[in-house]
Amino acid sequence: MRFTRTLHFLSNWLLHRSKAEADLKDELFDYVARQTERYLAAGLTLKEAERAAARDVGSLESLKDTCRDVRHTRWIENIWQDLRYAARTLRNSPSFTLVVLICLALAIGANTAIFSVMNALMIRTLPVQQPEQLALLGNGQASGTNDDFAHNEPDLFSWPFFNEIRKHSPVFSDILAVRSFGTTAYARYSGAGDLEQVHVRFVSGNYFSVLGVRASAGRVLLPEDDRARGASPPVAVLRYGYWQRRFARDGAVIGRTVQINGLQVTITGVAAPAFFGVVVGSLPDFWIPLTAQAHNQPSSDELFGPLTQSLWLIGRLKPRISLAQAQANTDVRFRQWLHAVAGSSPSPEQMKKMERAHVTLTDASRGPSRLRRQFSRPLQIVMALVGLVLLIACANIANLLLARSSAREKEMGLRIALGASPGRLLAQLLCESLLLSFTGGCLGLLLSFGGVRLLLAIVASGGTAVPLTVELNGQILAFCFGVSVLTGLMFGVAPALRLTRVNVSPALKEGRSVSGSRSHTRLGHTLVVVQVSLAYLLILSAALFVSTFRNLEQSGIGFDMAKVLVLQIDSGSIASSPAALLNLYRSVEARIRQLPGVDAASFAELTFHEGHWRAFAWPEGAPRTEANGIQFNGDHVGDQYFQALGTPIILGRGFGPQDTMKSQPVAVVNETFARTLFPHVSPIGRRFSLSEQRDDGIEIVGIVKDVRYESVRERPVGAFFVSNSQDIDPDGYSDLVIRTRLSPQQFIPEVRTALRSANPGLVISGQKTLTEQVDDSLGKEKLLADLAAFFAIVALLLACIGIYGVVAYSVARRRNEIGVRIALGARPADVLGGVLHETFSLVFAGLGLGLPLALLFGRVVGSQLYGVQSNNPLYIAVSAALLSGTSLIAGFIPGRRAARLDPLIALREE
Repeated sequence: MRFTRTLHFLSNWLLHRSKAEADLKDELFDYVARQTERYLAAGLTLKEAERAAARDVGSLESLKDTCRDVRHTRWIENIWQDLRYAARTLRNSPSFTLVVLICLALAIGANTAIFSVMNALMIRTLPVQQPEQLALLGNGQASGTNDDFAHNEPDLFSWPFFNEIRKHSPVFSDILAVRSFGTTAYARYSGAGDLEQVHVRFVSGNYFSVLGVRASAGRVLLPEDDRARGASPPVAVLRYGYWQRRFARDGAVIGRTVQINGLQVTITGVAAPAFFGVVVGSLPDFWIPLTAQAHNQPSSDELFGPLTQSLWLIGRLKPRISLAQAQANTDVRFRQWLHAVAGSSPSPEQMKKMERAHVTLTDASRGPSRLRRQFSRPLQIVMALVGLVLLIACANIANLLLARSSAREKEMGLRIALGASPGRLLAQLLCESLLLSFTGGCLGLLLSFGGVRLLLAIVASGGTAVPLTVELNGQILAFCFGVSVLTGLMFGVAPALRLTRVNVSPALKEGRSVSGSRSHTRLGHTLVVVQVSLAYLLILSAALFVSTFRNLEQSGIGFDMAKVLVLQIDSGSIASSPAALLNLYRSVEARIRQLPGVDAASFAELTFHEGHWRAFAWPEGAPRTEANGIQFNGDHVGDQYFQALGTPIILGRGFGPQDTMKSQPVAVVNETFARTLFPHVSPIGRRFSLSEQRDDGIEIVGIVKDVRYESVRERPVGAFFVSNSQDIDPDGYSDLVIRTRLSPQQFIPEVRTALRSANPGLVISGQKTLTEQVDDSLGKEKLLADLAAFFAIVALLLACIGIYGVVAYSVARRRNEIGVRIALGARPADVLGGVLHETFSLVFAGLGLGLPLALLFGRVVGSQLYGVQSNNPLYIAVSAALLSGTSLIAGFIPGRRAARLDPLIALREE
């Protein structure tokens, strides 16, 4: 049959000469022969039958594809058969399967939880159209308001510059503006009298159109909404989550009027469900046009002045415009704008600032984020720690599989004797491992949801949830899938390879098989050493991070924090003149001071960890140029501020009723300010200025002790304090500091009553003790300490389980030997000592490997430590002692069992 021989030759040429493909080739040839015989039986000639059979197989060019399809079908059938067999095998070993799944679920779940938060904070792009085209002007590092002449690399920009560059930029298709800080406000809906706390973000009218975000209901903001500033009634757009929570997705809310801090706005729509804004870690309830502020603030020229810089600007790049090209063009435009602001006769200082001014464009696809800057490094460290836990779990499961493989040697030997290839056995065993890892991965994915909530609770400030949207997406699923596959391979390959190399003859003999025991023991010992070294690294790291957190807690900030209550008072809904507002603050302070148990009460613009006001200061008589000025922290405070915080005045006096708008402007400074601006002389009675344009002549009347203002880690920073009574614009003094002799929480109802009696529009938007406020500032340190301690405990338990398993297996394999030794007169203490010697040899080997790894890791995370060195001998010794002590218990249990072994029973065993 010439044609079939031709097919046979072509199949040999097209297919590789492996055994599996040779089988497929023979199968294909047999198929052609059977088809030819069938057509011959039907009455066709030989030539016609061969052609018909060839048509059934396909053209000669598709012969290889046909063989590949057959091969894939067989491969899928084999995989399905292996999975069913693996499922039956694991079902018959419920204890083993349960232990492995628990280990995998914890390890993979912890990794997935950490990655989910990292993805939401650092990796995930904004839910907008083509986020890769977005560019942020600046680095997004600064927030707040800056009224200085822009220089260096600004992050904040003014409303006039936004309009200018939006109209004339050839590199951006459009640019949006967003206020760099959110606003906590109080809303009163039509028909309801109660105030509700809401979060507002002021944005430009083209905010949604630039981002390509559509409305879920109604309409979004339009460019027309801020074209005529203050002329048309302001509008607002709701976030979908707030609309769902507050209004149960009621469409009737569209067109409804709401009063936000006295500003009447009309709700025009609801944003898309996935959209949370451009600032990661901020969830506004309302988006309102920036120009809406002109409606309830008649003197709004300052808000929209050329030197009032409070906006982040995000532009969408035109097609084929690179970030570098856009940056070069924007740089030129910004300098031209500065020249226009400076006018025809700029000062020498302005010329220097314009020469240094440079706008840096950064990728805005992930959006700016304060949380990202604060927690990116701690999360990376935690991810490394939880990765080590996963490695320990893999080593532990590999040891369990090795121990289990001893009971399967006879099974594998029988299968090899019947003709199973090592590759086929390897595939089946890996299917078993991957089935375990996938099941553990699914359970870990479920556990990760609770882990994410736990993480956000640890990161939370003041016990409230972090405004971060963490949702299941393709990236998280891909990560969990990848970790599951990698985990299954890591713990499954070594035991599988060992079982495929079983010596058939000893394995098929009756009784206890001893083949491969030495290789199993060596591999098991190696895995235990790895476990111990990684566990030691985690334990020492946990000790360092916990010590850092404790040191920061105990270091203090220089204040007497005991029994100090800090209330955030919201006066945004009160439309009042500066003088009337100042009188209101004085009235509130007087009412609070009259309450029983109150030692001092004072308003302040800022308290600990609430940001800072930075200003240049020049000593009297010095040229007021930037080169001669020094930047210090500033704050507006009331008369009893220093008494309320317990900050001692070491020279001079504090503020008093004699300091008014008509009296000499005065200030209290700290020690660093005094040493820096007035070295070698007493600063009392000397004057300084905070303005380049005018001589303020602020007189220093007192010096207070240095304290920390931003962070517990902060080094001494120069600071000055000016009196609220001498501020021409007292708006923004939201912090009311109260020192009591009793529990601070007891005064909150009385404080509310005093506020309502002073003005019903005053609302307490937040309340904390000063101790809680300091604790909240240690969020990332608490995150590292808590998670490192938890993972260290898990690693310690896993390492002990691994040591117990290996030692117990070793004792079980040596029962005959131990029985002989006992029969020949060995004492139980000698047997126990031998087992413990084996245990300590593994532990000491692990410590020897783990110590350099721990020291290297300590150097990497050195910037996160405080008051402790990574090579501290005490922590090294204590961590080693803790691991050795728990390992001793793990080895003592099988050692004690061996010491009590009955030699008669042991000697009867084969």
